[in-house]
Amino acid sequence: MKIISRENANTKQKYLSRKLSVGLVSVLCGFAFAFGAQQTNAQVYSISDLRTEIEQKADEAVKNNKISQNDANAIKNASKMMRSEYALKNLLNKLQTPRVTTPAKVKTLEQIKAERLERYKKEVVSMISKTHLDNEKRNRLADEVKKAQSVEKVREILEKARTQSEDAFTTKEKQNQELFVLKEKIRSLLQRLEENKKIGKEDANGVRSALRMMNSKAPVQRMLSMLNNVKSK
Repeated sequence: MKIISRENANTKQKYLSRKLSVGLVSVLCGFAFAFGAQQTNAQVYSISDLRTEIEQKADEAVKNNKISQNDANAIKNASKMMRSEYALKNLLNKLQTPRVTTPAKVKTLEQIKAERLERYKKEVVSMISKTHLDNEKRNRLADEVKKAQSVEKVREILEKARTQSEDAFTTKEKQNQELFVLKEKIRSLLQRLEENKKIGKEDANGVRSALRMMNSKAPVQRMLSMLNNVKSK
């Protein structure tokens, strides 16, 4: 009988312990659920407040001409899609100090034409600077371009510059060819003078060096005349 009573006591103790554990777990679960629900409600309330504040700030920004109504509507719609408190706060911070945008000035047709004319003038002046004309003619044509009042006039000056440049190139090429022929005559004459011992080798080389530095016709002609005098002696 004593053994049975002891077993009954152990069974009763185990039952009470299990009941206590289940009760404790139930209490803890209930507390956790209540705390979680309270935290979720607080978060929802915070997000709702943030969205409301964002809408208010957007409306204020529109009234103060800091953003357009379309931008404000876009910001409000964006806030409705956000579920993150951090993202909403970030949007609110940016909205509280919006960038002031200055509307672009609408240019008149006359202003657009004037700007195009100025750009075209610069292009033409650059093209004239690369022609075969001398500096004086280039500067004179560039001044004409700067004073021109229409695109048509600038084109007319450009065409004149091209024609003059072609003529100058042709003239220069002709002069270069004539200069080359004269220099070849001098080189040939120097060699004959050396062979005939009428000029020393060092003197002949000195004349050749001077000849290489000459780029105009007149001094080369004078040199040829001097060598012809040496030849005749």
